[in-house]
Amino acid sequence: MENCLLSSLKSSCVGPWLTASKKPLCRKAEEYTRFIQEYEDLIGTTNASRCNQRCPRRCQSVRFRPILETNNIGNSENMPSAWINFYFPSMEVEVLEEQWSYDILEMLGELGGSLGIMLGFSLLSIYDLLDVALSNIRSCRKKRILPNR
Repeated sequence: MENCLLSSLKSSCVGPWLTASKKPLCRKAEEYTRFIQEYEDLIGTTNASRCNQRCPRRCQSVRFRPILETNNIGNSENMPSAWINFYFPSMEVEVLEEQWSYDILEMLGELGGSLGIMLGFSLLSIYDLLDVALSNIRSCRKKRILPNR
């Protein structure tokens, strides 16, 4: 699915998690911000749904939404540090479960049922034809027998 989405990206660079792309990594914050906005817009559009139809979803995936911020904390020359903050927009978890429309038993059952109906009609038609044929034969025999008496 990533390859499908990557083909729709117009950005000149990509994020570090898109290793399948031949585009260079974004180096500047502005490039990265533009890429993130375009990527998020693309995931929510019909392009993403077209990709979902062509490519099956991964069994498990985690999507993070990065927010870039810069903070000046005191004198950074004396205290080099890095901060990572995780913010969760919601504690809800979306679970998507895919199931087969038909399993093999349902398919065989429906196929057998349809075949049974068709065969049933065929057998009834043959029975009706035999009944009509026998009725005609009997009536012909009766006509032959009656005039001779």
